[in-house]
Amino acid sequence: MCRLFLGSRNNLPITEIKIDRSFVDKLLSNKQSDTLVKAIIAIGSSCHMKVVAEGVETIEQHQKLKEYHCDLLQGYYFDKPLMIDDLVDRYGEKKTLAS
Repeated sequence: MCRLFLGSRNNLPITEIKIDRSFVDKLLSNKQSDTLVKAIIAIGSSCHMKVVAEGVETIEQHQKLKEYHCDLLQGYYFDKPLMIDDLVDRYGEKKTLAS
C-alpha cells in the first residue's frame, strides 16, 4: 500500500521529497514503480521542491532518474558510506557547520 498525504503540505515547511530505494530498485523492471517515480518527480517539480532518489546502484538507474529530471541522487553507485576521516581524506578538509 502506498499513501501520499499532500493535504497539509501548505502548512508544513517541506522543501524536498525523498524517493525510497524500494522504488528505485524496481525502476527498470516494474512499470508501476517507473510510473510512480516519474509521478513523484513531477509532483516535486510542480511544487518547487527538490526530489531526492535514494538507493541508486547502477548506471542505468542513474541515467533513467536524470532523464526524469530528478534533482539529487544517492547510493552506492556514487560511493559507499564513509567515516568522517575517510571522507576528509578523499574529498578535502573538514569544515565546521554554523549553528
